[in-house]
Amino acid sequence: MTDHAIYDYIPHYRTRTKLAGGADKPVKVVDQLPTGNLAARFNTWFAVKVTNAVGTMWCAYAFAMIALISLPRLSARTVPSPSCPGCHRPSSSWSCCQ
Repeated sequence: MTDHAIYDYIPHYRTRTKLAGGADKPVKVVDQLPTGNLAARFNTWFAVKVTNAVGTMWCAYAFAMIALISLPRLSARTVPSPSCPGCHRPSSSWSCCQ
């Protein structure tokens, strides 16, 4: 460090430890999640994937609830197409099998 006339620099002990290479690395959340059985490992894997994609699990829960609430209305509006029995169309003016 440079010499200052106003004060003497005294580094904090954590700074000295980190600069010396003795500090521990930060703990990763993934390492703290349960990995006991298959269900716990799948839940951990799925939660990490969803959280990385969406941002938080609360957002994922909110999106899932919105989708589940609107699903009955969507399925009630679709009617089978007379021209294509395997297809469904959301209204009478659109057909998937033309």
